[in-house]
Amino acid sequence: MSNTNPSLCTHITYAFFDISANGDITPQGNPAAFLALRTSHPTVKLLISIGGWNPPIANQAFEAVAASPTARKKFASNLLNYIQANKLHGGEN
Repeated sequence: MSNTNPSLCTHITYAFFDISANGDITPQGNPAAFLALRTSHPTVKLLISIGGWNPPIANQAFEAVAASPTARKKFASNLLNYIQANKLHGGEN
């Protein structure tokens, strides 16, 4: 975040969150500076990115989640809970 001028942005995406085969999501690194943008730049839309460039591991996790109704439900619930709890605007992969 230190190399980014948020006042020049309409949207900022935090990359990346890991996904596990059971539908859990976990942020890589420390998203604290990103989350602080909610108050310092309230007009910027904040999103999170799930996955990242780690084939085949990330692909295998997405495939496992997609193949399991239980994991899909857990993933959707975890993603929505994180977005709502942190007052974000959405997520993408």
